[in-house]
Amino acid sequence: MLLPVLDIYTAFGMVALSAWTLLGVLWLLGRRFWAQGVPYVMAAAFCFGVAYWLFAIQKSLPPAWAMTGAHLCISVAIALLAIGYQRFRGQQWSLTDAITLGLPLLLLFAGMVAAPSDMSLQVRLRGVLFIGQLLWQLHVLLRATRGSASLGWKLVVAGLLVQILALMPLVIYGERQFVPAANMGIKLLLPWMMSMVMFLNLQITAYGYLRMLQDRQHEAERKAAGLDGLTQLPSRRTLMEHVPTAMALAEKEGSSLGLLVLDIDHFKKVNDRYGHVAGDAVIQHVAWVLRNQIREQDFPARYGGEEFVVLLPQATSDIVYSTAQRIAHAVHAEVVAHDDERIRVSVSLGAHLQKVHAGLCWEEMLAVADAALYEAKNTGRDRVVLSAAARAQVMASPSPAAGTTSQQCRNG
Repeated sequence: MLLPVLDIYTAFGMVALSAWTLLGVLWLLGRRFWAQGVPYVMAAAFCFGVAYWLFAIQKSLPPAWAMTGAHLCISVAIALLAIGYQRFRGQQWSLTDAITLGLPLLLLFAGMVAAPSDMSLQVRLRGVLFIGQLLWQLHVLLRATRGSASLGWKLVVAGLLVQILALMPLVIYGERQFVPAANMGIKLLLPWMMSMVMFLNLQITAYGYLRMLQDRQHEAERKAAGLDGLTQLPSRRTLMEHVPTAMALAEKEGSSLGLLVLDIDHFKKVNDRYGHVAGDAVIQHVAWVLRNQIREQDFPARYGGEEFVVLLPQATSDIVYSTAQRIAHAVHAEVVAHDDERIRVSVSLGAHLQKVHAGLCWEEMLAVADAALYEAKNTGRDRVVLSAAARAQVMASPSPAAGTTSQQCRNG
């Protein structure tokens, strides 16, 4: 049975046209994400198009020139994609990017100098180089994801792995896979199939990258919707969504969960004397202090009005006490400038530390911390009051500070 004649050059041309078509798609759908690597991905698509266009017209050019030019373009395209993913990660241009782009080109030229007449060996070496570049691309992508990977990220990684597999014949067969066989038979199935794989891979990679950008935007919008508009801290609703996760993790780890409840002292008087705009400035000041005085894993939230809550996972008595004291001291130490006024602010804090166990309710923890807060308010304000449980653990702590800690700790 005779196999149909397969026009490999047409296949190469289809891949080139596909790559150039993607330029317009990336421009239309990705231009609002310009700073996240879109120009580099567009440049990579253009280089892929040029590479396969050179493959398509190789009968009109000296074969060595066409092959070398195409491989140079492919190397540049792979490097540009890696740099684009670095921009997606938020990394600025660095020496690493220069090496990513320049080192493969130097290695390609070194191979040409080392074996100028052995095209098959050069093609094999270039295949190895391309696979190395793709592995670096994979490394960048693995660093680009945090937590669970998005669908777009998975598509890009899948396309990258397919591309690595598609390059294996380049390493195994060398130049022969791109040179049509005399009978145009079964030997052309491999390059034809590779061209189709590349054609589909370009579509998948472009779609996956655009999906990565959109997934990131949706995640940012979701987080923004869960933030308090005035302070940009998580809202009460977001806090309540986070609490079950924090408590379940603490129970699983067998760790304690710290809780701070704080309230701005005499806030109504601030509003009455200086106006609500000044009151907003005071709330923003306290929120700024919270962000700067807690640990990275702690979860601050605006609970409502002038009241704030901080969850402290994996907490100890010393961590709860020292964090509360830092917050109280930092708020008290600075004044809030508003117009020509300088407003002195203080906060009262109730602190609690609880070993999380099955059946423990958030409302129980909050009630204990609230009781400590009310005690701080009723005994002079501008102070930290520890719950009985937290106080007992602080007094039992071997740290030097524990021996001088009392239930009520005033600042100033």
